[in-house]
Amino acid sequence: MKITENNEFPCWGQYPKENPKFKYVRAKLNDKIIPEISDEDFRALSDFPLIYIYISPIQSNGRKYYIGQTIDVSRRTEEHSKKIERYLIKEGKEELNKKYDKRFESFKGGDYIAFYGENISQNLNYIEKILILTFIEEFNFLNFVNMNKDGDYVGKLLANKDRGNESGKNQYSREELEKNVINNILNFLKKSKFIDDKLDIERVTSCLFAESPFFELTENQNAILKKILKLTGKRVHFIKGGAGTGKTVLLLHIIARLKLERPNSQIAIFIRNIHRDRFEKILTSYGLKPDENDIDIVTFNQLTEPKKKYDYIIIDEAQRTTRITKDLIYPTSAKPDTDLLKKINGIPNNKKYLTKEEFEKLPCPSVLDYIKKEFDDSQLIISYDASQNLRKVENNNVEDVFGDVQETVNDIPELEAQLRILKGNETKYAKEFVIFIKKLLGIDSKCVLDNKFISEYKKKLAGKGYFQIANSEEEWDEYITQKQTRFPEKRSLRLAGFCKEAKKSNDYEFIKIEPTGKKLQWSMKEKEFREYSTHSNRVGSVYDIHGFDVDFTSVFIGKDISLNCETQLITVNRDSFFDRGAKKGVEEIDEFVKNAYYILLTRAVYGQMVYIEDDNLREFLLKIFPADKN
Repeated sequence: MKITENNEFPCWGQYPKENPKFKYVRAKLNDKIIPEISDEDFRALSDFPLIYIYISPIQSNGRKYYIGQTIDVSRRTEEHSKKIERYLIKEGKEELNKKYDKRFESFKGGDYIAFYGENISQNLNYIEKILILTFIEEFNFLNFVNMNKDGDYVGKLLANKDRGNESGKNQYSREELEKNVINNILNFLKKSKFIDDKLDIERVTSCLFAESPFFELTENQNAILKKILKLTGKRVHFIKGGAGTGKTVLLLHIIARLKLERPNSQIAIFIRNIHRDRFEKILTSYGLKPDENDIDIVTFNQLTEPKKKYDYIIIDEAQRTTRITKDLIYPTSAKPDTDLLKKINGIPNNKKYLTKEEFEKLPCPSVLDYIKKEFDDSQLIISYDASQNLRKVENNNVEDVFGDVQETVNDIPELEAQLRILKGNETKYAKEFVIFIKKLLGIDSKCVLDNKFISEYKKKLAGKGYFQIANSEEEWDEYITQKQTRFPEKRSLRLAGFCKEAKKSNDYEFIKIEPTGKKLQWSMKEKEFREYSTHSNRVGSVYDIHGFDVDFTSVFIGKDISLNCETQLITVNRDSFFDRGAKKGVEEIDEFVKNAYYILLTRAVYGQMVYIEDDNLREFLLKIFPADKN
């Protein structure tokens, strides 16, 4: 059957017309859900890997879509058209026929579009996944519909039962995919009147390639979201979870939902300054530009002067908020906060020490105490992980501050699913890995590092290639060099504990790699270090990357921790630890060193190489993670 061609988008073509790498074919679907394309053209099309979309005719609740990818369109189309028969033969159950009819019968008489070309053929899995997530998000954003865990979306708008396949190995840079593929597909669908004209292409793509967290929530996250939104009459809500469990993602969801359901609400987001740009970018992309939507992203200074009333105060990484210690020992870098805490408590600026009695009488011994006291009409949504505080002046007992507030919700489930490690695709492995790191370091409780420990975690963790032990400093360094070369679009960074000092004010050398003589330097600029993947001679600290994902890491564990062969426990060596701010708190020094390594070892998404200076600890871990002999 001959296809009726329109002037702008004929049956076959390239879009835009000057882009030969981006091609498409569009056709009507017949009663057998087969595109009306000539046999010889269809056979030729089967030579191309492609992305395809089934689009239903307009129905009472809008259109329905099915997004897929294939390297053999002829075979794949046949599978779709004969799936009813296959189900019946395989299972012999009539209800499965009906289930299938629900998903595919509505596509009869609809439209079929296939996209192919060089940029597409090498990135099928990634493009499919991104398109599915885009459709999910747009339906949520434009229609305020929610999705359940199996992908059966309210309104039956998307027929796909999954989120697509994992990204392919031949992925181009995100910028190129955004420019030459995703934008073109979405614009084509929009101009063809196949998707809502309200779709903001720039908003969608800017968030997609900033790894927007708005696409979907886990079942655990969604349960917490619903509970918090339901109990908005309560004053304090805690969101607890370890590194990589999606605390920040959930907070961003909560902010978006609060503004959708309560558009006139005043919201303050209290975060560390290094995360300000990240929050602003994401919220702005989603039509929630701070300052224009009654959303303030504030530091402690901004929260106190001038004072403003808020309906909601969102606090991220609350364990890192400031508290006053009775000796007022505090790092120079945080002096503005110290001065302000003195001011709000009526402490003379030149007074360095407080007596025990003076300390106990402070009206606001911490930032959280001030917020509790001064914003008693605001609802507080607070996320934290006690294992990620790094200095004595930080709040490691967040919940204790609000122990006297009766309107505190204490039964919110803890975030458990590990979403960072291996992109959340190996949830069991990721969870066990985090448990392993905590046990290894002795966080929360002491764990004997014996043969039983080796046997247990060799069975659970070995063989995945995610966590590798380097035999030398050179091997540790070369790992990231290779990743930067192979994946220049990804963030691959060297990280280390504070196990080396800057010897002079102008000498920030971290280590010299033998036998090459290559010199590595400490990172002095947090933002610059995070944004670039090709730092050939920079090593970042925990303060450079706390709260951020890193695609690949090489982590250097210095002599500030070692394995005591007599006790079979990790020992902290104070003389080899050079974080001057943290060292001012004597009794907690062990905790800070271990927490820093816990954070460093839970940053990597795809993989990490770890070098350990202590021979005993390195040899111990090599028994669990033997060196790759290839």
